[in-house]
Amino acid sequence: MYELQLPSGNQVTFRAPRNIDRKRVVEQFLNKNEKGTQTDIELLSSYCLASQNGQQLIDPDPRTRMDQWELKDVQFYQGVFLELFFMNDEDDMKKVKEAAKKLLEPGTESN
Repeated sequence: MYELQLPSGNQVTFRAPRNIDRKRVVEQFLNKNEKGTQTDIELLSSYCLASQNGQQLIDPDPRTRMDQWELKDVQFYQGVFLELFFMNDEDDMKKVKEAAKKLLEPGTESN
């Protein structure tokens, strides 16, 4: 569990997402036909929130969990969430390319 102080001073806790969380968010809450719909990453970050200012978040719908937050808090939280859990820089991509290159070398295929 991670603890984060938002720019407003509010304190939140959240957990790392798993692939099953992303699947649930997409299946249950992402309406492709609705205009202005949140992205799966925005919903996933909200889905992984556990508490705010020591109070457990019990709202089962991640689409509305941050509705009363200041926009600066939302952007800050989502930025931290992305930085922690998503591959988003050159070092990460370099590691991916190196791993793939090793797998393409002769004799590394396991079949």
